[in-house]
Amino acid sequence: MSAKKFSVSFLFPGITLVLVVWGLSIQMMGVPPLGKFLNPFFGPQQNQRVVANPLAGTAMPGLLVTWDDREVPHVFGETDEALYYGQGFVTASQRMWQMDFLSYVAAGRLSEVLGEAYLDFDRYQRRQGILMAAETSLAFIEEHPETKAMLDAYTAGVNAHRDGLSYAEYPVEYKLLEYAPEPWTNLKSVLVMKYMAAQLSGYEEDLSASHLLATLGEDNFRTLYPNYRLTEEGQEPMLATFPRGMAFPEYLDYRFLEEDAVVNPSQYNPRLGSNSWAVSGAKTQSGNAILASDPHLNLTLPAIWLEIQLHGPDHNVYGVSIPGAPAVVIGFNSDLAWGVTNGATDVRDWYKLTLKEDLSAYEVDGEWVSVDKRVETFRVRHAETFTDTVYLTQYGPIVSDAQFTAVPEFQHMALRWGLHTPSNEYRALYGLNRAQNYDQFKASIQHFKSPVQNFTYADTEGHIALHHQGLVYQRGVGEGTFVLDGAESAELPQELPQDQLPFQLDPVQGFVANANNNPFTVSDSTYVGGYWSELRAATLRQNLSGLEASTVTDMQALQLDNTNAFAVRALPFLLSQLETSTGEAYAALKDWDGRYNASSQAAVYFDAWWDLIQYYAWDELFRLPHFFRTPDDVVQLTLMQQQPNHPLFDRLETEEVETAQEVIRKAWEVLLSETLPDSWGAENSVRFSHFTELEALGRSGFNPQGHPDALNALSENWGPTWRMVVEMTDEPQGVGLVAGGTTGNPVSPQYDQALEDWQAGRYFPLQRYPDAQAAQDAASAVWTSENP
Repeated sequence: MSAKKFSVSFLFPGITLVLVVWGLSIQMMGVPPLGKFLNPFFGPQQNQRVVANPLAGTAMPGLLVTWDDREVPHVFGETDEALYYGQGFVTASQRMWQMDFLSYVAAGRLSEVLGEAYLDFDRYQRRQGILMAAETSLAFIEEHPETKAMLDAYTAGVNAHRDGLSYAEYPVEYKLLEYAPEPWTNLKSVLVMKYMAAQLSGYEEDLSASHLLATLGEDNFRTLYPNYRLTEEGQEPMLATFPRGMAFPEYLDYRFLEEDAVVNPSQYNPRLGSNSWAVSGAKTQSGNAILASDPHLNLTLPAIWLEIQLHGPDHNVYGVSIPGAPAVVIGFNSDLAWGVTNGATDVRDWYKLTLKEDLSAYEVDGEWVSVDKRVETFRVRHAETFTDTVYLTQYGPIVSDAQFTAVPEFQHMALRWGLHTPSNEYRALYGLNRAQNYDQFKASIQHFKSPVQNFTYADTEGHIALHHQGLVYQRGVGEGTFVLDGAESAELPQELPQDQLPFQLDPVQGFVANANNNPFTVSDSTYVGGYWSELRAATLRQNLSGLEASTVTDMQALQLDNTNAFAVRALPFLLSQLETSTGEAYAALKDWDGRYNASSQAAVYFDAWWDLIQYYAWDELFRLPHFFRTPDDVVQLTLMQQQPNHPLFDRLETEEVETAQEVIRKAWEVLLSETLPDSWGAENSVRFSHFTELEALGRSGFNPQGHPDALNALSENWGPTWRMVVEMTDEPQGVGLVAGGTTGNPVSPQYDQALEDWQAGRYFPLQRYPDAQAAQDAASAVWTSENP
């Protein structure tokens, strides 16, 4: 790995810096005073100091924290208050800046820290309704006494750590950006959860799809962007469109849409997802159920997760938490284990409005309906305070108007988003951490509404289950795929009843699995839109179907499987379309097994070839200002096989009329003329970025195996952030690894301690100690208050 650790030693080469430090200790032209940062008495050198027992003197009896040999914290609380106070204190000690910064991002407050350049971003966040949603959810959460008490204790723990810090001990980022940590609040913990909900449910294609439909016409749009899923026949995944097809709104034409609108790419990533599955004892060597979970999210430093054990008066749970949020999100306790994947369900709808010029009312069925108003205030660094009026409708907030033109494509449109609905995900996590059986698990997850998730389950009794869970809209066929007409009254989509959400319990095939695929089967009467990944899930199901006498090691191998099932399916057909069967590239691909191993040159050839095929196949789409994505790979391959003479394969820049075969051959010709890396490892460079985007605080130069369409799904900036496999023995045993270290301190050796192990696909035992004494006996450090 070519990555270099950020070390403070290079910042202090000699005593000659003293005068420079003094000269740079004032702020000039909005640039943070670097001198304070370089000062050895206040700067990052002070962040190397280790306090033996930071809990000493805190007024919280019954609290003990131990640290194991991988620097994982184990929190023991004799009461729930002590437990969550301890989790808050520990999390702040490791990730204070990260969790604080995420709350600023979600609330639309970056301009307070980074200045006027971020004001448009902040206004967009507020106009999407994220802060408003957090405030209404907090009120709902605090109506439940247990979740209010949990948040109160966590907040108190965070603030106890914060209040004990001097400037010299502030995390490095506060010094770089020249601001101080403010008191933590329960609202901040809700904002962190809303940030995650936005990341996982914020993607939608309504406006782009509307323009493409108007441009391509119904037949071409239906051909290129069908509502489909994969079914298996033998070992061959087959594309099957839903028999109900797609309904196209009559109003959708260029009288309704702005004809030349440029649709900007979404700020959200539709590829973020996960794998999670459970197998019953009938498929394992030991006869115990096994659960595996590996969420694929943005690769960041500090790591997105904090690995932790929480041992309270009535439960003992191990897994990963989100910095800023109490409880364990993915993990296992004494009786059961659970994992999650993103539901990928479409929960964002746009309504085009007819508004009065002063935005005081909008038209519905010829009648004017008054808007509500919400005034948002922004404290802007080195500038005057700014206020913004957000107009609210029955559908949701109006995101863009004459006063805010940063996203002009959404001018006079209202956003309805599932995360706006008040919800209490903390009640779900509180119950999950303590659940002792399937019924308690099921009752707990019903409180998890946003983002929509797929929960996998396994327990020590041998039961396995899978639930699609969250606020899912009950729609008419095709509803929500395109921009909706807000001027015509229609009943707003309601939440699908809990008993109509898909689930499986102890299925006859002996496994449950989800990899962000559509959980609704072809025969279901309910229409639900989404942005699903079908082929990876089909690969997972095929692998699990063939398992016998499997072990934890087999599950690890599945998580690390680098096979791109699409390449395996497509390659024989693509090669058959060529005129030649010779040459280095052809020979490499002919015998290739589809594995994206670091040493594979065939993987480089295939990836580049398919990119070129897409470029030449969809040249007319790439020219459109509202183009959003190429057709799904399986859809394109099926079209090439079944309709090779389709007019869309004709290239606009030539006089000849091309077929699919000629597109494939042209792409091959260009491929052979290019200079390509000699291995996938050289091509596949992965970076762990810091939120500041400062290179010294991130890590690069990683060249792992894997591919976005493999089970080991990763790209240049996202991938498996937590790998976990748990065998449900009498006392469940787990192995796993977080992509990153425990601490968020860039000058600590533990900041990136696990990245080499992550790249190598290593796993470590997850030490869920039965009691505090066992944890102390194995501890590398122990924290306790003076009044335990």
